[in-house]
Amino acid sequence: MQRLIVSLLALLFAAVFQTALANEMGVFGATPHFFILVPLSLALALPAKGVIWAAFGAAILQGALLGSDYGPLVFSLCIAAYLVHRVLGVGIEVGAILGAVAVVAGTLVALVLLLLVNPGATLGPTTSVVGYLQMSLATAVYNGVLAVPLLALLRRTLKVKSAGI
Repeated sequence: MQRLIVSLLALLFAAVFQTALANEMGVFGATPHFFILVPLSLALALPAKGVIWAAFGAAILQGALLGSDYGPLVFSLCIAAYLVHRVLGVGIEVGAILGAVAVVAGTLVALVLLLLVNPGATLGPTTSVVGYLQMSLATAVYNGVLAVPLLALLRRTLKVKSAGI
């Protein structure tokens, strides 16, 4: 029950931060993507079923609040969160640096999958593929930096010692 409440609160905060603060937090053109950051961070603290539900909930929230297509969002975010969970969910101790690297890699996977599944809506009329990949890399690094305090908070709140337990 505690994991469910913490996950729902984290998704609520992700929705508030993405809609109200993400554009104001931009640094050198990179903006954080809280709807990707939170499920990937939860992927290091929840069991596999919880990871998929958290990613699904984040994708639905993003689609509802930001007016995006649901299908590609759900697909890309669920795949990325599950991969992060499976790669690091083997019982190893996930520290701040490894968790940040996992969030960077997961963010890149999610954004590239989103580009491959829905290129027309992802790119828009004026964005090139190279420009999108540069923005994706900048967003991934920004998410990795923000993942460090979020992972520490999740670890303390959920009393997690190793990934996926």
